[in-house]
Amino acid sequence: MEEFEPTWQTAVLSAPDLDEADHLFNAYHQAFQAALAGSGNDPRWGRHAHHALRSRGLTVDTEGTTRTWTGGSPACLLPHATAAVIRDRLIAAGMPGPDIDAFRQLLLDPDLIVKSNLALSHIGRRAG
Repeated sequence: MEEFEPTWQTAVLSAPDLDEADHLFNAYHQAFQAALAGSGNDPRWGRHAHHALRSRGLTVDTEGTTRTWTGGSPACLLPHATAAVIRDRLIAAGMPGPDIDAFRQLLLDPDLIVKSNLALSHIGRRAG
């Protein structure tokens, strides 16, 4: 089972203005999590999937990976587009419109380097 652990509040590795980038990514992370939760998504599921599989009698091994993404890359274009599509929900969750605009602009900057969310791969096996 492949899931992700949302960790964007600590994603920025390098940016033209580290403090501003940290602020924008943290604001997006908080608002995005609230928007997901408002739609019935459990943002902790990626982490809790291991327990769910074990509670069904499986022996479980979990491996996590993360990668670096550069501003303007296809990986950064996904949150760039997502922030536009769910803009109203981000604002309702407390992220100001100007911060959304600045976040989207930052995602296009080739001087931005972020780490992806932690991708968790859970492998469950039955005994015997």
